[in-house]
Amino acid sequence: MRKNKIFLGILILLIIIFTTLIFLPEKSTTNIGAMLIGLPAQEETIKIGAMLILSGGGAAWGQASQRAIDLAVEEVNNVGGINGKKIEIIYEDTQGSASKAVSIYNKFKDIDNVIAIIGPNLQTEVSAIAPLAEKDGFPIITPSYAPIENRPNPKNPLMIMLDPIIEAEQMAEYVYDQGIKTISVLGTQDSWDEEVSTAFAN
Repeated sequence: MRKNKIFLGILILLIIIFTTLIFLPEKSTTNIGAMLIGLPAQEETIKIGAMLILSGGGAAWGQASQRAIDLAVEEVNNVGGINGKKIEIIYEDTQGSASKAVSIYNKFKDIDNVIAIIGPNLQTEVSAIAPLAEKDGFPIITPSYAPIENRPNPKNPLMIMLDPIIEAEQMAEYVYDQGIKTISVLGTQDSWDEEVSTAFAN
């Protein structure tokens, strides 16, 4: 289990680093490219921001994400980092707040000068920062989900969570195959619940 978590964490970090070269403007890409191949650059470490829900309701999810990231970073840094540069993670607690996620996004981009962001954990937070990421061309990878109408660029933030529409359709097919023809679907007015309920019913 620990090896699987480390592998997943390393995979996430590598995806972030290399998708950075795709999403960022040409000027920024040149600097990051030089840094990753070992050419002179101002930064001594590869900085990645992680905005997670570390307190309040849902904190267990964010704390689990933090542990997985820490394991992956330790594994990569213990073998010399990437081209001699260690990975540095800057953590910030969103507290489950969309407005706080926006503030953290701006801090990461303008003050901390990270090359990419991991997170956030909640779809309301993802929906809040997705338009900013599209406008700025700033790469984000998230373990969460946000409705497509809230994501101007469906590829950024890059989501590693299974599409809930596919999940709902698979659940509906399974239920139907069991011979169940009538079922009640209970949910809230949350956009995620509505999408899943509609997909299941259809």
